[in-house]
Amino acid sequence: MSKTVRITTGNKIEVIDITWSMNAQEEAIGCGCSEIVRARGLVEMFLDDVPNGRVVMLVDESGIVKHRETNRAASDLYGFQEHGFAIAGDVIIGILRGPDFVPLDDMAETVKDRLMKKYTFLQEA
Repeated sequence: MSKTVRITTGNKIEVIDITWSMNAQEEAIGCGCSEIVRARGLVEMFLDDVPNGRVVMLVDESGIVKHRETNRAASDLYGFQEHGFAIAGDVIIGILRGPDFVPLDDMAETVKDRLMKKYTFLQEA
Protein backbone atom coordinates (compact mmCIF):
# COMPACT_ATOMS: atom_id res chain seq x y z
CA MET A 1 0.00 0.00 0.00
CA SER A 2 1.08 3.56 -0.72
CA LYS A 3 0.27 6.81 1.02
CA THR A 4 -1.18 9.80 -0.78
CA VAL A 5 -3.31 12.82 0.06
CA ARG A 6 -6.88 13.23 -1.20
CA ILE A 7 -8.71 16.58 -1.29
CA THR A 8 -12.45 16.37 -1.89
CA THR A 9 -14.93 18.83 -3.32
CA GLY A 10 -16.46 18.94 0.17
CA ASN A 11 -13.24 20.58 1.46
CA LYS A 12 -12.08 17.41 3.24
CA ILE A 13 -8.45 16.35 3.24
CA GLU A 14 -6.98 13.03 4.29
CA VAL A 15 -4.01 10.74 3.96
CA ILE A 16 -5.16 7.52 2.32
CA ASP A 17 -3.49 4.16 1.73
CA ILE A 18 -4.10 2.72 -1.72
CA THR A 19 -2.58 0.17 -4.05
CA TRP A 20 -0.52 2.34 -6.39
CA SER A 21 -2.13 1.48 -9.72
CA MET A 22 -3.99 3.65 -12.22
CA ASN A 23 -7.26 1.87 -11.42
CA ALA A 24 -6.90 2.45 -7.67
CA GLN A 25 -5.87 6.07 -8.20
CA GLU A 26 -8.88 6.77 -10.41
CA GLU A 27 -11.17 4.94 -7.99
CA ALA A 28 -9.85 7.14 -5.15
CA ILE A 29 -11.06 10.26 -7.00
CA GLY A 30 -14.14 8.68 -8.53
CA CYS A 31 -13.30 8.84 -12.21
CA GLY A 32 -12.43 6.62 -15.14
CA CYS A 33 -10.19 9.01 -17.05
CA SER A 34 -7.58 11.02 -15.19
CA GLU A 35 -4.90 13.57 -15.92
CA ILE A 36 -1.75 14.62 -14.07
CA VAL A 37 -1.73 18.37 -13.49
CA ARG A 38 1.36 20.37 -12.63
CA ALA A 39 -0.09 22.85 -10.17
CA ARG A 40 2.07 25.91 -9.64
CA GLY A 41 0.91 26.20 -6.05
CA LEU A 42 2.12 22.69 -5.22
CA VAL A 43 5.40 23.10 -7.10
CA GLU A 44 6.16 26.33 -5.21
CA MET A 45 5.06 24.96 -1.82
CA PHE A 46 7.24 21.84 -2.05
CA LEU A 47 10.06 22.94 -4.37
CA ASP A 48 12.82 22.24 -1.84
CA ASP A 49 11.28 19.00 -0.53
CA VAL A 50 11.43 16.91 -3.71
CA PRO A 51 14.87 17.29 -5.29
CA ASN A 52 14.25 14.90 -8.19
CA GLY A 53 10.62 15.57 -8.95
CA ARG A 54 7.58 17.81 -8.60
CA VAL A 55 4.51 17.49 -6.42
CA VAL A 56 1.49 17.21 -8.75
CA MET A 57 -2.24 16.41 -8.67
CA LEU A 58 -4.17 13.63 -10.35
CA VAL A 59 -7.54 15.03 -11.43
CA ASP A 60 -10.69 13.85 -13.21
CA GLU A 61 -10.00 14.80 -16.82
CA SER A 62 -13.73 15.07 -17.53
CA GLY A 63 -14.80 16.60 -14.22
CA ILE A 64 -16.17 19.81 -15.76
CA VAL A 65 -17.99 17.96 -18.55
CA LYS A 66 -19.55 15.64 -15.95
CA HIS A 67 -20.67 18.69 -13.93
CA ARG A 68 -18.74 17.64 -10.85
CA GLU A 69 -18.41 20.16 -8.04
CA THR A 70 -15.49 22.57 -8.06
CA ASN A 71 -12.59 21.64 -5.82
CA ARG A 72 -11.76 24.97 -4.22
CA ALA A 73 -8.27 24.12 -2.91
CA ALA A 74 -7.20 22.19 -6.02
CA SER A 75 -8.44 25.00 -8.28
CA ASP A 76 -6.40 27.57 -6.37
CA LEU A 77 -3.30 25.35 -6.43
CA TYR A 78 -3.76 24.91 -10.17
CA GLY A 79 -4.02 28.67 -10.72
CA PHE A 80 -7.52 28.76 -12.20
CA GLN A 81 -7.35 32.57 -12.28
CA GLU A 82 -4.65 32.31 -14.97
CA HIS A 83 -5.91 29.22 -16.80
CA GLY A 84 -9.59 30.07 -16.77
CA PHE A 85 -10.63 26.56 -15.72
CA ALA A 86 -11.33 25.23 -12.26
CA ILE A 87 -10.58 21.69 -11.10
CA ALA A 88 -13.84 19.74 -10.79
CA GLY A 89 -13.95 16.64 -8.60
CA ASP A 90 -11.72 15.09 -5.98
CA VAL A 91 -7.93 14.95 -6.44
CA ILE A 92 -5.02 12.98 -5.12
CA ILE A 93 -1.50 14.29 -4.80
CA GLY A 94 1.70 12.52 -5.79
CA ILE A 95 5.16 13.16 -7.15
CA LEU A 96 6.14 13.30 -10.80
CA ARG A 97 9.65 11.90 -11.27
CA GLY A 98 10.44 11.92 -14.95
CA PRO A 99 7.48 10.17 -16.58
CA ASP A 100 6.52 8.33 -13.38
CA PHE A 101 3.70 9.35 -11.02
CA VAL A 102 4.79 8.07 -7.62
CA PRO A 103 3.14 8.18 -4.18
CA LEU A 104 3.95 10.67 -1.44
CA ASP A 105 4.49 7.94 1.18
CA ASP A 106 6.69 9.53 3.92
CA MET A 107 5.76 13.05 2.76
CA ALA A 108 1.99 12.50 2.96
CA GLU A 109 1.44 13.92 6.46
CA THR A 110 3.66 16.93 5.73
CA VAL A 111 1.77 17.67 2.52
CA LYS A 112 -1.60 17.39 4.32
CA ASP A 113 -0.45 19.62 7.20
CA ARG A 114 0.94 22.36 4.93
CA LEU A 115 -2.20 22.35 2.80
CA MET A 116 -4.41 22.59 5.89
CA LYS A 117 -2.34 25.53 7.13
CA LYS A 118 -2.62 27.35 3.80
CA TYR A 119 -6.28 26.51 3.19
CA THR A 120 -7.89 26.94 6.59
CA PHE A 121 -11.28 25.90 5.18
CA LEU A 122 -10.00 22.33 4.66
CA GLN A 123 -11.12 19.90 7.33
CA GLU A 124 -9.65 16.52 8.16
CA ALA A 125 -11.84 13.75 6.76
